[in-house]
Amino acid sequence: MMTSKEALQLYIKWDFVNSLKFDEQLEYEEAYFIKMNYISMLKKIYHADELYTQCLFKECLEVTTNVSSYSHCVSPRVA
Repeated sequence: MMTSKEALQLYIKWDFVNSLKFDEQLEYEEAYFIKMNYISMLKKIYHADELYTQCLFKECLEVTTNVSSYSHCVSPRVA
């Protein structure tokens, strides 16, 4: 189960992703792709927490393993 601190951190991440001006820095298709990758990762983290609270540990492990396997693909880079 997600602690209140983790829930706040997830909320901050959602707020951060939604505040980014992807379309001002990239072409529309690239901006949309990157934003959707971030959102997808956040949704999977939230879904994993729901699975954990329902004691569906195997499913939770699968989701978190999948998230961690591609999280390096969407990490921010400084140009």
